[in-house]
Amino acid sequence: MKYLYSIIFVILFSSCDFRQSVNRDITTGAYSRGDGLSSDNVLIEVDKKVANRNVFFFGEEVNIIFNDVVGFKKIDTKVFPGVSVNILNSKKDTIQSSLDLLTDLEGTSLLPLQLKAKFTAIFPRKEQYEMHIKIWDKKGDGQYFYKLPFTIEDSKVLEVKTNGIKYTNIYLWNETQSKPVIDKSIVQDDTYILILEGLKGLKDIEGKVFPVFSIELLDSKGSALIAIPNLLQEVEDTGVGIKTLYQNQLTAKISFNKGEINNPCTFIAVIKDKNSNKKVEISTELEIKKYSFE
Repeated sequence: MKYLYSIIFVILFSSCDFRQSVNRDITTGAYSRGDGLSSDNVLIEVDKKVANRNVFFFGEEVNIIFNDVVGFKKIDTKVFPGVSVNILNSKKDTIQSSLDLLTDLEGTSLLPLQLKAKFTAIFPRKEQYEMHIKIWDKKGDGQYFYKLPFTIEDSKVLEVKTNGIKYTNIYLWNETQSKPVIDKSIVQDDTYILILEGLKGLKDIEGKVFPVFSIELLDSKGSALIAIPNLLQEVEDTGVGIKTLYQNQLTAKISFNKGEINNPCTFIAVIKDKNSNKKVEISTELEIKKYSFE
């Protein structure tokens, strides 16, 4: 029996592939597996700062950085990596995909080799997501797999309070720069859009709902820079279809006149149900600068 046990042990031991490495991060739930390729360490960077977390605020830019990736087959002095990214929702549907971030790279001699993959957290909040990254050797057999589970919370720029009305996303968009606002310091010359998505829960009156949408921007002295009691005045009496409101964005464009602004400014937007006490209150304190110093 001892002899048989030794043979089985040798067979099992010799079947292991020592090129493979598996790592799990207890804090973030990240999982990585290397088969011929390996990385010295993997970092999660949020808005250009290292942050070991997997809960992101809406609009944040997330970078996954793979440091000192090795194991590639060299041709002359170059290696030829490929990087693909897929983001899956809780139903395992692919909602964002990049087949190869390095399509235009004709090899690299960079040492140590650092590879990156990024996404912007602009998916519906509260849902569970997974980011799948594959690094492979275009001239060899080596592969490296990385998976990060994550969720998205409301934008940290806005404070949202709701009473009976549900929503998918509420965020502030910089139309001039074509990107979400992730900082309470904004630029006077840019145009912004408050965007509300997936609103539902208003009182149903024969398939229609009657929202009232007001916005107000006050400077530090209490003067109103913007004051609109109802952006939906045109449909105040006729209402809108329930599905129409849910399936489309409700938006408010925000721009500023030239001149001095007394900071900080308080922004308040309210969605009220004309036929009930249901509402959503959105507020924030903004520092409106004349110029961007980025």
